[in-house]
Amino acid sequence: ESMAGIVTREVREAATSKGVAMISKVFKRKRRRNGKTLCDKTYTHRYRMPWMEKSRDRALGVSDKRIAEKMAAEFIRQLEYEHSGILLPPEQVKASNTPLLKLLEGYIADLKATGKSPQYVWDMQDRVARLAEECNWRKLADVTPMSFENWRSQGPLSKKTGQPLATKTVNDYLASARSFMMWLFRSNRLPRNPLASVSTAVAAGNATFARRALTPQEGQRLVASAGGNRGVLYMTALLTAYRRNTLYRLTWGDVDLDGDRPMIRPAVSTIKNREEHTMLVRDDLREALSQLRPDQFKPSDRVFEGILIWRGLSDLKADLTAAGIDYETSRGRMDFHALRHTASTWAAMTGEAGAVLKRFTGHKTDSQVARYVDEDQQPVERILEGLPTFDGPHIGTRKSATETDLGRHGETGRDTTRSYNPSSEKQKRRTRRRQRISSEVTPTGFEPVLPG
Repeated sequence: ESMAGIVTREVREAATSKGVAMISKVFKRKRRRNGKTLCDKTYTHRYRMPWMEKSRDRALGVSDKRIAEKMAAEFIRQLEYEHSGILLPPEQVKASNTPLLKLLEGYIADLKATGKSPQYVWDMQDRVARLAEECNWRKLADVTPMSFENWRSQGPLSKKTGQPLATKTVNDYLASARSFMMWLFRSNRLPRNPLASVSTAVAAGNATFARRALTPQEGQRLVASAGGNRGVLYMTALLTAYRRNTLYRLTWGDVDLDGDRPMIRPAVSTIKNREEHTMLVRDDLREALSQLRPDQFKPSDRVFEGILIWRGLSDLKADLTAAGIDYETSRGRMDFHALRHTASTWAAMTGEAGAVLKRFTGHKTDSQVARYVDEDQQPVERILEGLPTFDGPHIGTRKSATETDLGRHGETGRDTTRSYNPSSEKQKRRTRRRQRISSEVTPTGFEPVLPG
C-alpha cells in the first residue's frame, strides 16, 4: 500500500471512530433569482476534514465534472499530507526557499498599501534589514530565538552615534521582527512565529537619554527667534501637541480657518493610534496660519511644505541656539518630539486633568500622559497651598496622642478634638498666593509670529 493510501485510510478511520463525517463533493451552485433557478457554469468543491468544525467551499473554475473530481481528490490528499506532517503547505515551501529580504519587500509593500505612515514603514524596513544582515538571516530557517538573543547580548551600536543602543530601541527591533514574522504567519507562509518566545528586555531606568519640556518663557523665545514660517510651525506644535509625522503630513484640507470655530482635523492615517484628534485653533495661531496659507492652494497641499523636513534636527538646533536654549542639558534633550512633551506639560500646568487633558494630548491612559509631563515644571506649590494648615505645637514639642491635632480621629477620619475652621483672613492670603503662583507658571500665550 502506498504512503498516500496509508495516510488517507488512517485519517478516515479516525474520523469514523469519532463520528465525524468527512465530506468531499463537487457540484454546481444553484441560485434563485426573480423566480428563476440559475445554475453556475463551473464546479464548486465542498469539503470537511475530521479536524474541521464546519465544511468549506472552494471554487474550482472548471466545467468538466471529471476534472473537478480529480482536482478535489488531489486537494483532499494535500490536506491529509499536511495534517499528518508529511508535507508542508505550498505557500510555506515557497517561502522557505525565498530570500528573506525578498519577503521583506512584500511586507513593506503591504504596509504602504494599508496606509502606514512613512516613518513607520522606514523604521520597519531599516530594522528588519539590519537584523537580517547582523544576525545572518538569509532564509526563514535562519530566524531563531538564539540568533536574536546573541545579537542583543553583543550590545549593538547606534549607526549615528556609535553608542550602544538603548534598551527600548533594542525592544523596538524585536517588535519589528515579530511583526514581520506574524505577517508571514497570517499569510500561511510560516507555521508559527519563531520569535514569539523571545522576551523583551526591561527598559525602565535604562534609557540613554531623556526629553525635557521648554518653560513658557523658552517657548516664547523659540517662536520669536525662529520667526517667519518656522515660528508658525513651532506655534502649531506647541498649541496642538501633534507629533512630527502628523504635522509633516498635515494638508490645508485638514485646516479650517474660516468657520465660526476654526479647527485642525488631521487625517486619521497620520495619527499614531489611528483615532481622530481634532484641535481647536486659538486666535493667535489662526492669524499666523492665515498668513502662512497661500492665496491659491489645493486642499492636498501640505501646510508645512519646505518648512518641516521629514527627518533631521538641523533647523531646530539652529533656532534653539538663536533663542539661547541648549539642545541638551542635565534635565534632558530638546528634540522635535520634545515639543509634544512641552505642549503636554503646559496643558497639565493649567490645572486640567483626566479626560480633558487626555483629549488635548491624544493619549488613552493617564500613565501615557504622565510620561509626557515634565514633573520639574509642575506647580506643586498649588497642592501644598491647598492642603489643610496645622495650628498645633511647634516641631520638637511632644504631646500625648489625645493632645495632638492629628492624634484622635472619629469614625469619619476627621479630628474630633478640634474642628478646622480657617479664618477669612487666612483664606484671603492663600487665595492671593495661589493667584500669584498661577500667573508665574501658567503659559501666557504667544503673540502672533507672522511669516516674512
